[in-house]
Amino acid sequence: MTPPTEVRYRYREMLFSGPFGHPAHFKLVADEFPVVRKTPRGEFVLDDDGKERFIRGAAFKKFAYPTLEEALESFIARKREQARICGIRVKQAEACIAKAKEMKSDGQLLPTKVLLERLGPVFTKVEELR
Repeated sequence: MTPPTEVRYRYREMLFSGPFGHPAHFKLVADEFPVVRKTPRGEFVLDDDGKERFIRGAAFKKFAYPTLEEALESFIARKREQARICGIRVKQAEACIAKAKEMKSDGQLLPTKVLLERLGPVFTKVEELR
């Protein structure tokens, strides 16, 4: 068993709601995960639920890191990817809004069943997926 003084770090944001009418704010916190045992391929840490979680030593992305600097770099990478995904979803939502406005102005407000009938047999299997 590894001494409980050895820990791994993972940053996360803590969101706090502001008073009515004020935006929420956040703080970055570094959680500590004690290393409970090591193997030739990695190590096990205790997560927040008290369960063991394996961290592969050769992995590019890890759950937690030996230093606060590495943990912060991982946090930045995770948030960068989150922002990329959210950007894609914003573009999709904007495209849907534009399509809905186009349908409204063209008078194309039809139930799905009618639209599928008009599109022909290629799209009839869509109903089978429901």
